Amino acid sequence: MNDEITISGIVMGASNTYSGRAEIHAKADNYLESQAAYIRFRWMNVYSSIFLQNDTIRIEARAASSTPSFPPGVILIKAVGPAGVLLNQSLNQLDQNGVATGKLFLSQAGQYLVSATYVSSDSLRVGASEASFNALRTSVSIDKDIVLLSSPTVTIELASSDISLISLARFALTSPNGSTRIFVFDQAGGRFIRELSFPQTDPSAVGNWSIAPSILFPNGISRQLPTVNFLVVDDIPPTISNITRLPMEATFMEEVNITCIVFDKGTGARSVWVSYSSGGLTWNATTKQVGPSKYSVVIPRQPPFATVSYRVYATDNSGNTSISETLTYSVGIPLWLLILAVLALLSAVLITWLYMRRRVSLQPPPSISPSPETSGLA
Repeated sequence: MNDEITISGIVMGASNTYSGRAEIHAKADNYLESQAAYIRFRWMNVYSSIFLQNDTIRIEARAASSTPSFPPGVILIKAVGPAGVLLNQSLNQLDQNGVATGKLFLSQAGQYLVSATYVSSDSLRVGASEASFNALRTSVSIDKDIVLLSSPTVTIELASSDISLISLARFALTSPNGSTRIFVFDQAGGRFIRELSFPQTDPSAVGNWSIAPSILFPNGISRQLPTVNFLVVDDIPPTISNITRLPMEATFMEEVNITCIVFDKGTGARSVWVSYSSGGLTWNATTKQVGPSKYSVVIPRQPPFATVSYRVYATDNSGNTSISETLTYSVGIPLWLLILAVLALLSAVLITWLYMRRRVSLQPPPSISPSPETSGLA
């Protein structure tokens, strides 16, 4: 202790009596602001002056001389937050370990002011100091929980009660197949925001995605925020095109081969089939894949002069189904068979005509009987 004693206002009388006032000013070390002293705030095993709302922290303090030494004494700690007094507690310092409060729950966002006073056990050493910390309210949201592949965009926003206390905001995006990429939020208009888009032709985009956001404080401490999830759903049905039929003019003696192109942007085609009708009955025929996105099926022979109508159906692995327009064809007979039929008909007509003519020519002429007049003259 560096002592400075000043005596003033002493009136010297004629006798040995004195009247007046003596003032003694003592200049002593502040045991809570020496280099070895501290007031600090701990969350788990991390010391910081910035925390998140709903964190549970402890306040630690230590009184020390500049030597340093850590004389026993009492430290009174008072903490005042946005909702009022959070703590007002006296703790006994025994040695260099100082004191620590119990767990304090930061239910409110905002600034917390902490004051501490110290008096040694012999009352000869004292100290006083103040400190503060902040609790941030943060939230991460997305504009939709289900993202349709037909409109494959999602917007992610990180909001904070005090954006100035966040130096950097980013997130890890994990895809359905487990791959992860890191994205940095864009800061605009007092908020952090980022828009993501997904390719419609990538099957791996369909499924559950997770966003793991984190923020970096100006003091270099990083904090992880709660994970947000969303689902990308394939709502785009397959496209059916280039439907062809061979032969184009089918006869009752021929099968008909139907081919088509089926393409699906998302999860891929699962099944393709042809539904065809003839004579009031309907059948389904499953196609075979004969090339990239190319499918083929055979419609069996049908009775002559029947009309066959058919449509192509395609379903992808997400259950989306497409149906083509209805197409038709008529079943005829071969030209050579038609010619044979005509020739046979002509032959039958000719044979019938010849037969009838021969039959007429072989009949005997009709007999002529004499009339009564002729017989009387004789």
